[in-house]
Amino acid sequence: MTEVVVWAGELESVFARVAGQFARADLRWRMRDYVRGLLGRATHKNRWQLAEWAGRRTQDGFQRLLNSSV
Repeated sequence: MTEVVVWAGELESVFARVAGQFARADLRWRMRDYVRGLLGRATHKNRWQLAEWAGRRTQDGFQRLLNSSV
């Protein structure tokens, strides 16, 4: 369990380092949810499954993040 806590802390550190690349807070949170989903235990790593795993109602936000973010 200690290893999980260390990894979670390191992941938050990475998110803090790249946060400045996202002008809006909602995009930062969406990116964080997306990456956590990719690293998590979702059985399928598609937008719908990752959105569901992150507690989002639709996959639209992840779609916009992947297609429109600079």
